[in-house]
Amino acid sequence: MTYEEFIEKYGDEEVKFVSYYKYDFVFESEKLKVGCGGDRDDIYRLKVNTEPIKVRELELISWAEIDGEFYAFGW
Repeated sequence: MTYEEFIEKYGDEEVKFVSYYKYDFVFESEKLKVGCGGDRDDIYRLKVNTEPIKVRELELISWAEIDGEFYAFGW
């Protein structure tokens, strides 16, 4: 799945911030996990709070896990 296909299919899914580890912010819902960041030079741009956010509003999505399937989006 490409990044564009992912956003088209899951862009309106609401996710919540759950963890941060080694420059990777993780957001999740019941059906998916999304990782944002991955680079120390870029993560300062991410806005993180505890309110739900739509996937399409996240920046720097680097990976997604959907029903146990892993997808990496290279930048």
